[in-house]
This record gives sequence, structure tokens and C-alpha cells, in this order.
Amino acid sequence: MNRAILAGSVIVGIAVMMSISVGPIYAQLCPLTGCQTGNLYVSDSILDTVRQYNSTGALLDADFITGLSFPISIAFDSAGNLYVADLNLESVRQYNSTGALLDADFITGLDSPISIAFDSAGNLYVADSGFDTVRQYNSTGALLDADFVPALSSPRSIAFDSAGNLYVSYGVLNTVRQHNSTGALLDADFITGLSFPSSIAFDSAGNLYGIDGSLDTIRKYNSTGALLDADFITGLSSGNSIAFDSAGNLYVADGGFDTVRQYNSTGALLDADFAPGLTSPRSIAFDFTFPPSGLIGGTVGSMSTTSLLVAGAQANTGWWVIALVGAVAVVGIAYKAKTNKDQKEE
Repeated sequence: MNRAILAGSVIVGIAVMMSISVGPIYAQLCPLTGCQTGNLYVSDSILDTVRQYNSTGALLDADFITGLSFPISIAFDSAGNLYVADLNLESVRQYNSTGALLDADFITGLDSPISIAFDSAGNLYVADSGFDTVRQYNSTGALLDADFVPALSSPRSIAFDSAGNLYVSYGVLNTVRQHNSTGALLDADFITGLSFPSSIAFDSAGNLYGIDGSLDTIRKYNSTGALLDADFITGLSSGNSIAFDSAGNLYVADGGFDTVRQYNSTGALLDADFAPGLTSPRSIAFDFTFPPSGLIGGTVGSMSTTSLLVAGAQANTGWWVIALVGAVAVVGIAYKAKTNKDQKEE
């Protein structure tokens, strides 16, 4: 994916090997964790399925994905493919956006894969509580580093911030550790004082949220690890996974209540039974749809095989830019700003 440049406009780094006519364009800025504006997906470790719900919680498909054996973590890549970490099969499976199986053995040779996540380059990371490590794979499933983050102690969840740093929660050490994009340890005690932390996730402002498995609460921390609210959400019963939608609402897969709960950005409960009918919800994730919400109107100013200039749109460094040109969706990353004068000199 090419790097984008900002100059009062947005250049979307893409690889378009086709001709697209200049015309109206709509774009949305999204955190590097992804644009989450569509359907909600929930893995159920007793039903051994992944269920699909729409953005209001209505069930679309109770058997969106079947044939699993303890699906414990799910994640989408930027192309909309869904990946399922299967604890008993000790593998990661790849499915397309319709739920069709693409590769039953996308990643094998694992021992208790517990959490999966993608970085902004499309590499897939697997927290393996059997090997006590985080492994790194490229977008084709090839192993890049078997010990990207080694010598762990029961890793439970992994997540990336907008700068590309990797965070790992530890159920035994009761901490969240911070690593840079190469896997080097930045802070062994980025967050402490937890009691069996499980799922962690970032909101669009860069705040980190973590489920405390013993206290049945969700704690909120800022981007430096400072505690903002020890009781951001309380009253859970075996919270297993958390995720945010594009509006900033927080969703919790609760294995005790057998449902997904919905909270607003301040932690207020919106719906105690947002996604009912589950037996043991383990992991939740949102897909994205086009055209995205919060559209920014603009016009295609220039086009080439490697870049797209979106006039009239603004972006922030380190944010996804998703654009719709006619029926063609393109994705890129905004990196740094340049002045119009700099652009003309080039």
C-alpha cells in the first residue's frame, strides 16, 4: 500500500491497475484499526459458529460460518475477509465477506491461538497462549516471525494503536505490555493493577479499554497508560471481548449473560441484550460497508495507477482513508502533510 500525502486534500495510496473515470467521490476517515460501519459478527464457542447481525442487532445469519471447533477470536482484513482463530483446531481459517471458506489452513502449527489482529500493512498477528508468544504472518499466511514477541506468560489479547505499537494483555502477570512495530518491548508495565485482564481495544481517540476478568468491569486508560476510569463499565458476567463501532459505541461479548451488550461512548448502557440468542459469545468484530457513513463530499482531482487525489477532503496523519469512486472502493493511509507550495515544487 502506498503512502499518502496531505495538502488540504487527501491522496489515497492505492494500487489501481485499471482505468477509472474522473467523477464524484466520497471518502471517510477511519482509525488504523479499521472502518467499522457495518454488520456485527459474533463467534460462539459452544455453538461453534460465527453469527452475523446488522447494525441494529437484528440477526441476519445464525450460521454465517459453521464447522468450527471453539472459535475464540475473529478479525477482518482491509479487503473484508474474515479470519477465525480456532482453539481446538489450532489454526486460523480464512473466509470471504459472504462467509465462504477460502482456506481452512490459512495458518497452522499453532498451540492455543487465543487472539488475532492485523497491523496497518496487512500482516496478521496471533497471540498463542500455548507457545507463550505472539507470531507474525504476512497477508498470504506465510510465517514472518515465530517469536515476534517472545517469552510471554499466558497472553490473552492483542491490539494495535494508531502509531503501530502492539499491546498484549497477560492473564497471569495481570498487566498490559507495550511493544513497538518491530516487537521490541517499550513498557513491561504499561498498565498494571488488573486482575486477569482479557480483551483490550482502542477507541478512535486513542484511549485503551481493558476487561478485568475477575472484577467483571471494563477500565479506561489514556494513550499513555494513565487510568481514566476504573469502573467505566460494571456489572458484567464473564466479559470475553470488546469492540467499537464507527459512532464510538462500545460492545461487549458477555459469556455469562450469553449476549452482546451495547454502551455509548461515556459508558452508559444502551442495550443489555443487543445480540441475543447466543450460548457462549467469545469474540466480536465489525465489517465495513460502502458507501461509508459520515461521507465527505469531494471531486477526484487527479488519478494515476498508484494514487488518487481527493479534493476538498481533510485527513489526519495515521488514519485510513476509504473512498468510493463510482462502484469501485479504494483504501489507503494518510501519513503526513505537505503545503501546496511543496506539492507544486514536486
